[in-house]
Amino acid sequence: EHILLDGTTVLVVSRLVPGQLHALRLDTLGVFVEEFGIPLLPIVSEFWVLADDERAPEIFMQVPVHQGEASTNGNITLFFSEALQADMSGIINISDGTKEELIPLSANSQTKGQGYVILRGSMVIINPSLDF
Repeated sequence: EHILLDGTTVLVVSRLVPGQLHALRLDTLGVFVEEFGIPLLPIVSEFWVLADDERAPEIFMQVPVHQGEASTNGNITLFFSEALQADMSGIINISDGTKEELIPLSANSQTKGQGYVILRGSMVIINPSLDF
């Protein structure tokens, strides 16, 4: 366990236990000083660490429906049971068995001719550039 200082950022590296209350206490006046040398007042900050989510998100609905018909230039929209976070180094693979498109999750939606993915809470919109 240690503290990293970088300009205006203080990073406390510690072993936090899920499901327990933790506290950051700076009980002494002047543990930190601002840029003009004025000491910061004592600080107490308490927070809970949530337990890891052990249940994988489930797809509630997809549009177009699985094995359904869709327009060749349409989007694919997935609705999940909970909000998602994206690993920006990830890639989505879309294929019709003949053609294949790999869409990086980091792809910019403003780039012409490139597919992209939009993540909004529990909804994922996939816009392939190829017409399948």
